[in-house]
Amino acid sequence: FNVHLGKMRDNSFIKISCGSFTTSDVRLIDASKPTSSLILFAPRIQDTEYNVDHHTNHFYVQEKDNAHK
Repeated sequence: FNVHLGKMRDNSFIKISCGSFTTSDVRLIDASKPTSSLILFAPRIQDTEYNVDHHTNHFYVQEKDNAHK
């Protein structure tokens, strides 16, 4: 597994991405409340990787389905 710590392009959330070659999940922390609890963006789905970003009050999700290689 890999773990990546970063921020959204609009600096609204701190993002922790965890994943392998076939699956991933993203957890978020409100950047204005950095001591708040982690929020799981979506549960992990076998053979599916995703990335998420935030801009102007909307989340944008990029998904990769690994089941149909």
